[in-house]
Amino acid sequence: MKMKLVTVNGALRWNSDGLIMVSTALSGKYVGLEEVKNGVWIVYYRHVALGVLSEKTKRVYEPEDYQL
Repeated sequence: MKMKLVTVNGALRWNSDGLIMVSTALSGKYVGLEEVKNGVWIVYYRHVALGVLSEKTKRVYEPEDYQL
């Protein structure tokens, strides 16, 4: 699992690709990222899965809105 700090504006710094919006409620907190497929990550806060991050679209989706 990869740990990333959420910026004050609610985004994750993603490699050199810039920022990916997560949630302003998590600003200053760390989230965990678990890669489930090549370029597809589950975003966790503590033990709760928040969504699915796609490297291709640079976006976080609701878990039920993203087909793994």
